[in-house]
Amino acid sequence: MAARFDPVQKSAVREIAVDRLLVETDSPYMRVRGKLHNTPVYVGEVANVVDRIGRVILGEVLRTTAEKSRRLYNL
Repeated sequence: MAARFDPVQKSAVREIAVDRLLVETDSPYMRVRGKLHNTPVYVGEVANVVDRIGRVILGEVLRTTAEKSRRLYNL
């Protein structure tokens, strides 16, 4: 869904501190790049969209998402 954000939503993404961002794949039934099912393997695709929206560097998005996921799941 982030790929279809309107200007207000994109502006909100730019205002969120990178340490407050958590990217995820949405629901399993939503397609990513024509793939039949959505899975966590496509989280990089979502991070790319956030990177293109601006202000956040792809590496930072992926790093903070990984850190938050480890904390969430106590890994």
